[in-house]
Amino acid sequence: MSVITVPLAAYEDDAGNRIEYDGPPCEHIAITFRGSNNVARVDSAASASRLNVDFNSNNGTFVLGGNPNRRSFSAGVRVGEDASVIIGHGVSSQLASQSRPWRALRSK
Repeated sequence: MSVITVPLAAYEDDAGNRIEYDGPPCEHIAITFRGSNNVARVDSAASASRLNVDFNSNNGTFVLGGNPNRRSFSAGVRVGEDASVIIGHGVSSQLASQSRPWRALRSK
């Protein structure tokens, strides 16, 4: 099985993997294809400070919606066999050290 990692830009290969995106190329988002017939759909208004998407099998789908407020999203996402990962419009993220949900649980 061949492995290819590409930055975010429109893309299609002979194995049926493709990236559907009509925005400017983005080096902060890397997509790795290890299988076949995988699709990444990224809204041109998406905002990501760092995002790695790894399709490690076949027939996977990854969707990242737009973020009109330009709040950044960062993650490492693995998409398995026949799986779909959908991150809707307006989603952002923060560092785990900033969110600290465990403190609220421990204080009770």
